Amino acid sequence: MNVVIGQQRLLTILNKYEIATLPKTLLFVGPNGCGKQHIAHYLAAKLGLPIKVLDKDISADDLADYTFSTIKTVYLVNLDEFTEKQQNMLLKFIEEPSDT
Repeated sequence: MNVVIGQQRLLTILNKYEIATLPKTLLFVGPNGCGKQHIAHYLAAKLGLPIKVLDKDISADDLADYTFSTIKTVYLVNLDEFTEKQQNMLLKFIEEPSDT
């Protein structure tokens, strides 16, 4: 069971979501160690969603596959590891999500 302590306001908002009401994009931003990944894991577990980690090994083909996937997925992005080219690919992925 995922437990989140000290973020009651955020949990109140996240707990209202169901698969049908989940926005196409939720972006958790903050410094290392603030709990972004823990919150993402909590949300994925609550909704039964798969998690994919996007790191320095991501390719344009990988992002294209994710873009056309019909399965809602939680993506954990290790942006600090990305090259500028990978950052631009990710931006396009976020700006032009699939219809799911």
